[in-house]
Amino acid sequence: MDTIDEACQRTVEALEKQERPTAFFATIDMMTIGIYSEINQCGMQIPQDISVVGFDDIFVTKHMIPPLTTYHAPMGEIAENAVKMLSELIEKIQ
Repeated sequence: MDTIDEACQRTVEALEKQERPTAFFATIDMMTIGIYSEINQCGMQIPQDISVVGFDDIFVTKHMIPPLTTYHAPMGEIAENAVKMLSELIEKIQ
């Protein structure tokens, strides 16, 4: 999924199944906007009826009702470690 509209569509598809999911996980928080919307339109409540978790902790999530549970990935630290590891690999090759 990479658009809010696609998240809406996939959420509807999942909620129409005989065995509904108990939770949704979005790989980026923007997708949770569509997920929240469709869950609400189905008359369900977050988190009482279904759980939603996001990833990347964008500022908007604090203003969602209820606030989104989201993972804050330390991107700067991850990038720094990746560059360090790559540099070490290059040094070993030379």
